[in-house]
Amino acid sequence: MDNKIPYTILQIKMAEKNGDNEKVLELYKQLIQLYEDAGDKNTALGLCQKLISKLEKLQDIQNLGLVYRKKGHLFGYNHFAIPCYKKALELFTQINDELNMANTNYWLGKKLENDNFKYYDAAAQLFYKLQHGEGTALSLVGQGICLTNSENYPEAEKVLETALEIARQIQEPEILDDVLYRLARVYYFQEKFFKGQKHIEEAIEINRKTEDFEDLSYMLFTYGKILFSLEKFNEAFAAFKESEDINRKNGNLTPVPEILFQLGKTAFMTEDYVTSLLYFQSEVAMRKDSDVSGKLMAYHNLSFICEKLNYLEDAIEYDLKQIKLCENNEYYLNDLLQAYYHLATILFYKQEFSQAEYACEKCLETLDALKATDSSYDDTEKRDSVNDLLNQIKQNTPKEQEALPEVEIEEIYTEDFVNEVVKSLISDNLGVEEETVTENAKLVEDLGCDELDEVELLLQLEKEFGITIEDDDWEKAKTVGEVINLIFSLIKK
Repeated sequence: MDNKIPYTILQIKMAEKNGDNEKVLELYKQLIQLYEDAGDKNTALGLCQKLISKLEKLQDIQNLGLVYRKKGHLFGYNHFAIPCYKKALELFTQINDELNMANTNYWLGKKLENDNFKYYDAAAQLFYKLQHGEGTALSLVGQGICLTNSENYPEAEKVLETALEIARQIQEPEILDDVLYRLARVYYFQEKFFKGQKHIEEAIEINRKTEDFEDLSYMLFTYGKILFSLEKFNEAFAAFKESEDINRKNGNLTPVPEILFQLGKTAFMTEDYVTSLLYFQSEVAMRKDSDVSGKLMAYHNLSFICEKLNYLEDAIEYDLKQIKLCENNEYYLNDLLQAYYHLATILFYKQEFSQAEYACEKCLETLDALKATDSSYDDTEKRDSVNDLLNQIKQNTPKEQEALPEVEIEEIYTEDFVNEVVKSLISDNLGVEEETVTENAKLVEDLGCDELDEVELLLQLEKEFGITIEDDDWEKAKTVGEVINLIFSLIKK
């Protein structure tokens, strides 16, 4: 424990013994700060409460307000902070302490998610009245953030431009760079890219001088997005890359997947498809499993890039990964539709017509599901596209040739042969040892076959044996032996 703490506790006891209330209060404040600095916030909070009890007895409203606000600071972004700040504001209002009222309104604005605009507004007006430039600028920035979040960009622009005038007057780099950054984002959202570029470049220069690399990393990210919108792709790529490097160096990996997405997208715009592919692959590897939307977008981009590079098998694999993520989740029906449609187009291009037809049918099923969840959903255009593709598939599917003269031949598909081939296909498809694929083995319970595995196995069996397996028949085949019997019966037809 810091030696200052026991010494301060001793001083408090002596001051209490001497009845020196003013010194007692000052020493308690020091002790609270010492415990906070030592990382013991619980003790600091307990001391705040003890000090509050003393101040209530003394009816010292100003100090009581200060301690309540300190208690709010100690709670941090926990919701317990809010009633502390509100109590502090009530106390400062009683004695018309405008500076502390302004400060407390500002902190309420920072902590609250709803109604925070009114607290920032109250803080800005009080700080302006008191000619407190720094407080006015910070409060206006808070207002600007609220307006930006509610997509009221014109008002956000006005507020932040006023904040910028004040920030330039007080010449505080940390405030100036933040205002410039916030204003650049508002310009970006309004597609005023050149104005945004000018402001973000100034903010970046300030951060390079102050060596504030944490702020620099996200400013470079915004800079890259602005440059991308201006079609300055090489410069945008450099900005995104520097942002990535800074975050990795600082061990801050949270924003990296989004930066990798931007790098992949920017490389794609320069037609550097291989580099784009590598960044999208890195992105999907870093996305958390819980980030389904991020993974879906990454798989979609990867499938599209692989198609561009003519890596069609890889494109199919990424489409199937999308399908697996989307299945049995109504929230991702649009993504499921997109994946099935892209899969159908690639299979059609590869002339794998039966599988392409199956993917189209799944598209139509998904469209029906979308319509069922939202009766106002207009599926006309997409349904027409799917039906057009389906017609092309059917038109290009080779027609049966006239039967050739029959001659006496030996049976090709014997029971033993079908048995061996089916077991081999199941083993390869499910990644299990062939000796475990016995006739009594159940596909799901014993061999771990999931819904996507079933689709892939069904398609492969149809392709290998040149047959069509009806869904009803397939659903009845639960064991390896039942699958073999089903295949053998269809061959015999």
